[in-house]
Amino acid sequence: MTTLFKRLIALVAMALFVFVGITFGKLNAQSVTVDYFFFTSNRSISESLALFFFAGLLLGALAMMFGSWVKLRRKVRELKADLAQSSAAASNPAADVQKLEKPASDSDG
Repeated sequence: MTTLFKRLIALVAMALFVFVGITFGKLNAQSVTVDYFFFTSNRSISESLALFFFAGLLLGALAMMFGSWVKLRRKVRELKADLAQSSAAASNPAADVQKLEKPASDSDG
């Protein structure tokens, strides 16, 4: 598929969703009272659904980003520990040479 064809399909799909959303809003224009914990508001059903849909979308995206952030922080911590361990080993190569040159003790008893 060409890029132009993909864009055209995306544009038609988006126009279809907008049309369905506007139609849904017009058909559900009844006013409802939504009681939040601290205040109430009178909105149409479609406005309330759209508001809660986007609020859920935002909260879901934030939760996903937080989960990714926690995993990345854990990975950074592990990499920093590995780097510190590698740096410590690289800064003292004489200790490694002394370990290799040290003769093994014979226990012929």
